[in-house]
Amino acid sequence: MALPVLMNIKQVIEQRQCSGVWTHKDELPIEIDLGKKCWYHSVFACPILRQQTSESNPPMKLICGHVISRDALNKLTNAGNAVCSFCYQQ
Repeated sequence: MALPVLMNIKQVIEQRQCSGVWTHKDELPIEIDLGKKCWYHSVFACPILRQQTSESNPPMKLICGHVISRDALNKLTNAGNAVCSFCYQQ
């Protein structure tokens, strides 16, 4: 979605010889609206413990496909209840 807009911006910058506007590969000279369908959460929050995951507590995918944090998985298995809290699959 954003590529045609970025290509047009690049052409305009080159035509106007505006050096220094776009200096780094990881930055954009303008904000591009991608619409609501491209919105996403950049962090995952465990639906069971309601905590953000981290490197020490990463998200874990269960056999059924649901995702929870490692701390939540440890609590489920320590309680002897290795059943998904959403679909109740073991």
